[in-house]
Amino acid sequence: MAKRGLLIDYEYCTGCHACEVACKQEHGYPVDRWGIVVDQVGPLQISAGRWTFHFVPTPTELCNLCQHRTVSGGVPSCVKHCPTACIEWVQGRLD
Repeated sequence: MAKRGLLIDYEYCTGCHACEVACKQEHGYPVDRWGIVVDQVGPLQISAGRWTFHFVPTPTELCNLCQHRTVSGGVPSCVKHCPTACIEWVQGRLD
């Protein structure tokens, strides 16, 4: 059985929302629907005067991993348009 999915390295996401825009345009979702969303965690205080926050791209129930792209050897739209390459498309075998 084939296994496929997205690997997301949250440490490198800059919160640019390019994945959200690419997905929305690819699928024509209306204003209030998303195939992937970027949530912000924080700001969190790490020391006096120092703050941090993280961005977390998360596929929603509408994400079908861009099946129309991947079936012909392509990658999902969010992967293609991520400028930091923090989202990867992986395929393998489940043995």
